[in-house]
Amino acid sequence: CNSMYCDTILGQSETQKTDAELVTRLRKVIADQAPRAELAVMTLGARGSCLIRMAQDLQSGDDLVILTDGDSETTPTVTKRHGAIWCPVWRGCNIIDTTGAGDAFQGGFISAIWAYVASKGGTKVIKSTHLPMNDRVLAHSLRIGTRVATRKIEAPGARCGLPYIGDDIFLQSEFNALLEL
Repeated sequence: CNSMYCDTILGQSETQKTDAELVTRLRKVIADQAPRAELAVMTLGARGSCLIRMAQDLQSGDDLVILTDGDSETTPTVTKRHGAIWCPVWRGCNIIDTTGAGDAFQGGFISAIWAYVASKGGTKVIKSTHLPMNDRVLAHSLRIGTRVATRKIEAPGARCGLPYIGDDIFLQSEFNALLEL
């Protein structure tokens, strides 16, 4: 979902919220509307996205960097804080049209999750009650979703700009890193 959806469901105005408040709001909405969900992702527009595991509490774990690319100035560094995994936006992108950005993000994120699951046994894994995903798997998946959304907003319309994996060196390397986990 996105942060505006949480505001609507909870009957709150759209005001700047702290990271901890965003996580609390997302947990409440998901607990009410999808009580069996294990994961939830919230897109935050210019702030990026966050992912929560419903089984973990708000304060689980210290703040830490999960995934970084060292010297890259534009690649998002994925962190964990307030019991959520956070992926900021790609810096330096030329925003043309945000139509379809959330859908592009979700498509990239879900494609990454499915690629990982398929690489680990496909239907055998899916039939289990819990998918074997650690924070690094989720961090790579968030970055892939963020990259797909970034490429989409750099072109007009809902479909122009959507990348092909063969046309984007970052997506290629990120998928390769994900599948090696």
